Amino acid sequence: MDIDRLKEWIKDGSETIRSIRLYNYGETFVHPRAIEFIEFIKELGLFVEIATNGLLLDTEEKQRRVMASGVDRLMFSIHGSSQETVEPYMTEKFDFEKMMEILKSLSRLRKELGTKVQMYWKYLLFEWNDTDEDMARAEVLARATGMDKLLFTLPGYPSPSKRFEGPHNRNVKVVDFD
Repeated sequence: MDIDRLKEWIKDGSETIRSIRLYNYGETFVHPRAIEFIEFIKELGLFVEIATNGLLLDTEEKQRRVMASGVDRLMFSIHGSSQETVEPYMTEKFDFEKMMEILKSLSRLRKELGTKVQMYWKYLLFEWNDTDEDMARAEVLARATGMDKLLFTLPGYPSPSKRFEGPHNRNVKVVDFD
């Protein structure tokens, strides 16, 4: 994607745009200029929400820039509470322990920089990760890594949790740590 063209388009429409959401069906931080783009959007005064699996925020430099950018909300897609429970959906390439360290580092930087970035953990509930034990472990980890909220949500596919299916909201449970 041509970031310079996108920046011009957003700048031209910035009077009518209130927020930008960078998520769904792709990883924001794959683009080499993603953080620069986020910084630009925040300079325009727009609300910025990003969903990411977080693994590409793998250096302190990237983490510091993201936390200092003014991004409003980071939502981390981590669909399980251990390597074993994330793999069926996120594959063995997802490094759960590395992600926990990244979250701790981001939380530390948020405090150090005095930013107000909201940090959420989004946990999709599948048949293989919806036990009371898995959910309780995720709550402990979310608190320990400095998350503001933990969202337990039903996916549309594959194999959504049967424990929580029904005619209710897709958000099964929201744990607020504020």
